[in-house]
Amino acid sequence: MVRTCVACRKASTASSDLIRVVRIEGVLTPSKSSNGRGAWLHIACGRQAIARQSFRAAFKSQEKFAVHELEKFLNEMDAKDMKQK
Repeated sequence: MVRTCVACRKASTASSDLIRVVRIEGVLTPSKSSNGRGAWLHIACGRQAIARQSFRAAFKSQEKFAVHELEKFLNEMDAKDMKQK
């Protein structure tokens, strides 16, 4: 199945390239197994998606989402990346 990043709009057939972000009570949360509508995102595009508010279109909503859980996840991924270098 082809998935498209909400920030850069590049398609990927490998699900390991993208993370799934869901909206749970107005909070954007990375999750592989939560039910409901999800948006796909490259980890490297995370901050760009937050700045552009790309999730509004993906979730077909005009509300402003809380991004603290997504930012926490991106920070953890950055820390892991720095440890590997």
